[in-house]
Amino acid sequence: MTMARASTKRGAPGKSASPAADTARRAQTRQALLDAAVNLFAERGYHETGVPDIVRAAGVSQGTFYQYFSHRRDVLMALSQAAQAAVAERPPLRSADFGERLRAEINWYLVETLRYQTLAKVWHDAAAYDREIAVMMRKARAIRAAQFALAIQQSKTAAGIDPDIGGMAIVAMIEELAYRWFVEEEGPGRATGDTLVAAETLSILVMRALGLDAEK
Repeated sequence: MTMARASTKRGAPGKSASPAADTARRAQTRQALLDAAVNLFAERGYHETGVPDIVRAAGVSQGTFYQYFSHRRDVLMALSQAAQAAVAERPPLRSADFGERLRAEINWYLVETLRYQTLAKVWHDAAAYDREIAVMMRKARAIRAAQFALAIQQSKTAAGIDPDIGGMAIVAMIEELAYRWFVEEEGPGRATGDTLVAAETLSILVMRALGLDAEK
């Protein structure tokens, strides 16, 4: 934050500044705005935070803000896109074993929620008012539910369980646990070991409900 504030006070670079230096400065200033915004959104609420609040926290002028974003909502969308990009970089699960895939998916989701816990709260609040954010969250949820539904459908021991309902139920359990644990801070801890224990516990609950061997 100090570096971003210092760079903006220097103003626009002179003729001697290289394109690379200018690009780096702009990226730094943009990130300072994003960092300030996500903290304020989480602390005060999305609708209670204005552009003046963001620029004051970032240490830049209001004119600088509009060089990067046209509205407060643009900042929220940029934050959401950055998180989605990180998700897209996740390598696909190769294991054919449902239990291994379930454990990996739950652990990954818990770790990502911990990583983006501030943003998770912002999304949760903004989704109630912003249709695009709500649609984005529903699409991500539907993809995860479809993956679990397919695994249930392929499981011989899950007879009698509707795959679509089962997939949605698993995703709902993961999301609710992650939100309450990390965002609402109802969980016992946030260390790596805590997330592993939570992932294993939830995996066992789901696998037993599906009639699968939870000890594999």
